[in-house]
Amino acid sequence: KNAERDLDRVKQAQLTANLDDIIGIGEDIGSIRCWIFQAPTTTDAAQMRDLVMKAKGRNRPEIPVVMFGTLIADGKVSAIATANEKAIELGVGANLMLQAALAFLDGRGGGKPDMAQGGGSNVNGVDDAIAAVKALIATKAAN
Repeated sequence: KNAERDLDRVKQAQLTANLDDIIGIGEDIGSIRCWIFQAPTTTDAAQMRDLVMKAKGRNRPEIPVVMFGTLIADGKVSAIATANEKAIELGVGANLMLQAALAFLDGRGGGKPDMAQGGGSNVNGVDDAIAAVKALIATKAAN
């Protein structure tokens, strides 16, 4: 058990050290700064959630920020979405991004406007899910 915990800590430290490489450079869609990424297959859902929360915390609160990440492992897709308060005020909640994506992932999930998680069985739907999330953001950012 201790060895497993130590291994998890080492993996988490490596992921945190590579955070910028994993999430990439943010892209502006309208007035909303977006990070949309695919996590390495060695990542698990809990680690992906930690990564997203760390990355979200590095942004200034006055800028609308959203993040949407996917992870493909064992023939399934995990997805996580976050939104800060400014993005939520513009109508882009994490729960709405996740709902848009899950339609293409044959999945289920839920959450709140600031954080939502889910998963699905259609790994071939990831590109369409990402396109749906970007379309939702673009629609809300234009209003």
